[in-house]
Amino acid sequence: MAEIESLNFDVLMKISSYLNIQDLRSMGLVCKKWYFVYEYTLKQVNKMLCIGIILSTCKRSVQIKNKTLEVWGGNSNRLNMPIKTFASELKKIKIFNENRRAIIPYSVFKSLAKCKRLNYAEIECCSSRQLSYFLKYLPTNNLEHLSLSLRPRYINNNEHPPEILIEDVLSKATKLKSLQLKNLPIAELLLIWDMEALETLFIKSIKNPGMNIYMKKFPNLTTLVISGTRLNISVGIAELMRNCRKLHSIQIDTYRILSEAILNEMMSLPNLRRLSLSAHESYDEKWCKFSNLEDIQISQWEPYLVTRDEIKSFLRRSENLKTYDFRFSKNQHFNETIQDVAFNIGHKCKNEYLPQWTEWCNTVRF
Repeated sequence: MAEIESLNFDVLMKISSYLNIQDLRSMGLVCKKWYFVYEYTLKQVNKMLCIGIILSTCKRSVQIKNKTLEVWGGNSNRLNMPIKTFASELKKIKIFNENRRAIIPYSVFKSLAKCKRLNYAEIECCSSRQLSYFLKYLPTNNLEHLSLSLRPRYINNNEHPPEILIEDVLSKATKLKSLQLKNLPIAELLLIWDMEALETLFIKSIKNPGMNIYMKKFPNLTTLVISGTRLNISVGIAELMRNCRKLHSIQIDTYRILSEAILNEMMSLPNLRRLSLSAHESYDEKWCKFSNLEDIQISQWEPYLVTRDEIKSFLRRSENLKTYDFRFSKNQHFNETIQDVAFNIGHKCKNEYLPQWTEWCNTVRF
């Protein structure tokens, strides 16, 4: 005990950060010095709250470790205690539920309203009802990162999250910089209103072929990722790109190819440096006219609309290109021909970074 007492304050705080919360509280009762260690540890370490219900057999515990306060188990009192105790300090919260039979208590979501300093919020659950509770009580004044997700295996197209709640949260989160929407079975459309601070937008849909996306002006948007095997993104995307002149990286993975209007708007983006397009259908030679790209990846089912000379011309014209990857799943001979052409051009390239090839494969990843 005497040896521990001789340690300085910072070392004691580091040691205490690895204790579970019950032991940490007991330590705070020993003496005044240890109480200050306990109190300071909570303020410094408790920056992210994770509420997890993994399996009914999972060990129930409350731990502070690696700057994360983790709560496991379905006991309502255990889950509420950390939120009520640390609500004024919490800046990050992550709620995940991988077991549909394990229910996150309603009182947990209700306690979120006390976390006024929250700037990072993420939820991955098995129920649209839980998602609705999360949105209802989520404070948005300081929110900078928001991720909403339903686990794909539990998606029920007859159970829709309320679009009104989603739109209400997005309209109030004026400081939001990053938005991720994954596997939300939204019935027909999603309206994302003007968000001045938004820099990253990620949308993924798996089981909703009828989903349309309407998006408006995001003046500071730099990264756009849209993924969905049958997602209809033709509505509003061209207008979005006309209003988002700072776009630096675009990744689009859909069942259908993009319209000519969207590709034309992409080519007019002055800051576009990274482009990834994947589709079952064939893109024409339009993408060969892009310039100033540093990274490009084209994955499609058929290469017939693109000739060897067009790709050769594109590679020679793209002076800033560092990495490129073309995957045409139905014509391995065409792949090998283009690979040889690009390999030769790469050796003749005067750029500081020679083009680097990824492994060629016969399948397109969707």
